[in-house]
Amino acid sequence: MASPFARAAIEFKTPRVLARTGQPSDAESFASYNRDAANFPYGGCQPEATADQAAKTIESFARWAAEGKHAWIFFFSRATGALMGYGGYNAFEQVDDADKFLAGPTAAAAAAEKTEAHGETNKQAAAAAVMADMGIMLDHRFWGQGYGLEIFVGLTEWARREMGAAVFRTETDLENQAWQALMRRAEVGECVHREKASYSKDKDVLQWRWDDEAWAEARRRIEAKGRWFDIE
Repeated sequence: MASPFARAAIEFKTPRVLARTGQPSDAESFASYNRDAANFPYGGCQPEATADQAAKTIESFARWAAEGKHAWIFFFSRATGALMGYGGYNAFEQVDDADKFLAGPTAAAAAAEKTEAHGETNKQAAAAAVMADMGIMLDHRFWGQGYGLEIFVGLTEWARREMGAAVFRTETDLENQAWQALMRRAEVGECVHREKASYSKDKDVLQWRWDDEAWAEARRRIEAKGRWFDIE
């Protein structure tokens, strides 16, 4: 049975950025991005990256999106066509209980233990929702120019419109001050928890979780500061 999140290709535009599924012609630019240590302040640089290796990764990204597993895409300057970075959606999932998801694993586990200890039952029906987990890797040449917020708004809006996402998650290393600042500019900075990484129970991360209601309020605040970006 095909995943409801499967997409043959993804594309959207913000005022300054084209976001789309990677193509074979992007391989050399992607390899160059991966070789530049300045793009990886927290590790992950590939100094020996080649265009052939990058092409295989691009092919994998496209295959996973078509299977509905992940949806990693590339970001390009609409003015110059330069590769600005990549990222997108680490996962789309159907969560059975949106409130439990928003509380986070630590708080949800504590609440469950309290309920069990008191012999209580939760009679309130859980509300299911589609969850989008998002991330951005941006070339250092584009840092500090508002592109992070522009792309983040684009990713959130595309997930809402095209995937029906109503709850969202993003996470980063504890020391990543730049991502924390971006979450504050995106007006979801208060929706943060310290949790185990979604990809490793052995790693502590900062994790932001929010829903459509919180995003509507975030949009109001972003618009009030003149920073909102519609997508095409």
